Amino acid sequence: MALMVNTASRRVTTTRLSFQSIMDVSVLKRKGEEKAAGQKGRTSNPLPFCLSAFLPSLLYTARMHFSFVRYTGRLPFIRRAIAGRKVTLLDVGNLGDGASTCALLKHDVETDGGTYFGLDSNEGLTKKLNLPNQVVGDLHATEFKDESFDVIYAGEIIEHTWTPGRMIGECRRILRTGGRLVLDTPNPYSLPNIARFLLRREDSMGDNRLLTYHEAKNAFGELREAGEILLQPQHKIFFTPAMLMQLLQTHGFVVEEMGVTIKPRGLLHALLLWIFPHGGPHLCCIARKATVDEAFADIKKRTEI
Repeated sequence: MALMVNTASRRVTTTRLSFQSIMDVSVLKRKGEEKAAGQKGRTSNPLPFCLSAFLPSLLYTARMHFSFVRYTGRLPFIRRAIAGRKVTLLDVGNLGDGASTCALLKHDVETDGGTYFGLDSNEGLTKKLNLPNQVVGDLHATEFKDESFDVIYAGEIIEHTWTPGRMIGECRRILRTGGRLVLDTPNPYSLPNIARFLLRREDSMGDNRLLTYHEAKNAFGELREAGEILLQPQHKIFFTPAMLMQLLQTHGFVVEEMGVTIKPRGLLHALLLWIFPHGGPHLCCIARKATVDEAFADIKKRTEI
């Protein structure tokens, strides 16, 4: 049964990014060349050396303010991202624990006349299921041609790598110009995480320590030899909204939307999520392949005085 988006509970807004500066950039902008007598080719600096070296970093220090779209789950999120369009979509890490993990998204894409591809690093499970358009590999270096896809969906993927920049760079290579990178990842600022850390001084990567040990030791080699196939890289890095935004912008992506999933676990949790919706369990992001200049359009506008 297809899940429906609860539009009544979703507040559709766009991500706002504002930069607050200590002083306006125009203070440091010189209007024409200095023409002081006897100092041809030299300019005067009204600031002490220590301040002139330190102020530029202060002027462009960013405080990112976010308005989050609320989703009832990850499937409504990705459905909004493709929005009934005919697309060629790559679903990364799609096998999970079996074919049922990707069945709903595959059905949605093909119903709209699009083409669905899957990419998963689990070779054993890929061979066992033998699904069409299913490729063995990971998102750090794929064998797809440049600009192969309209949409890449990486659901709970980016937190499993030590080199997220390399992964985002590969997404850029295989996405068509204007294509969308759609991703979700656990929210380190979720309400349970914050409460657990503040009240109990506990923190967790949410992993199976035994699997982490086997991955660190020999990349699951012993477990694969023993016939285990439901293996995947364990969690490495959790991303805050600002970290995710900066990672995408530095690779030439314009972040179009930032959201959270809302899944209350009881009455108290539901009340807290109503007050603090940004404390939901997942961060969701839709980013468009563009250029670095477009991604930093706000800062370029401030400097072009």
